[in-house]
Amino acid sequence: MGSTRWELSHDMRAIWLDLLARAALNDPPGQINYRTLEQIAQFCAAPVRLIRSTLGKCYKHKKIKFKRDKASNERIIIIVNWKKYQSEYLRQKPYRKKRRSDKNREKRITNKVTNNDTGKVTNEVTDELHIEEKKGEENREEGRRGEKSTKNISPNDNFSDSPLHSNSTPSFDERKLTIKEQFIGLLKGCKEYPFDEAKDSLLFDITVTEHPNIDIIKQTLKKISWWRDHPDALKANP
Repeated sequence: MGSTRWELSHDMRAIWLDLLARAALNDPPGQINYRTLEQIAQFCAAPVRLIRSTLGKCYKHKKIKFKRDKASNERIIIIVNWKKYQSEYLRQKPYRKKRRSDKNREKRITNKVTNNDTGKVTNEVTDELHIEEKKGEENREEGRRGEKSTKNISPNDNFSDSPLHSNSTPSFDERKLTIKEQFIGLLKGCKEYPFDEAKDSLLFDITVTEHPNIDIIKQTLKKISWWRDHPDALKANP
């Protein structure tokens, strides 16, 4: 219920939300690097004139400021008061990370004291290496599970009998595609889905950034299967 509701028109507010979402993917977050307004128009899926007028209004109301990177010659949009626009989840993320780090440190100290009490000297550096080795093995195991679950997936194999799936969509071998290309291909092959490559690419980027541990291909297949059983849902806003 802030001033944005009155400062920007309805369509400008939609562009403003797209800018915030795009800035969250940047490193560092809170800014957008670009060379032309056409680039911004592409990921916002909006005309250039709307992008230009929105940026003008946002600058006037001190929501953004501009600068230029001399090294790359890129233009940069900086979101003013970036932290104010973050969700409670993201605002607490650094504190959750610190708490986990503190707990791990307490655990290592406790183990060290226990081992010393029994006459076994524990080397803290060695403990760190073991922890990292375990994490690496867990990550590799997760990768193997993910590869196994998506190895032979094809839209035609899974949804050839679905009214939502276009019979003209060619099958593809995911082993030769990136996960993002698989994701885009599945949505594009869903017959009644309002596919928009720019918006769906942004959806993928945001999803894997905020939820890195989910199997996005598996979840997308489940969603398409659900749409097959509930086709009316696609008439709303999938």
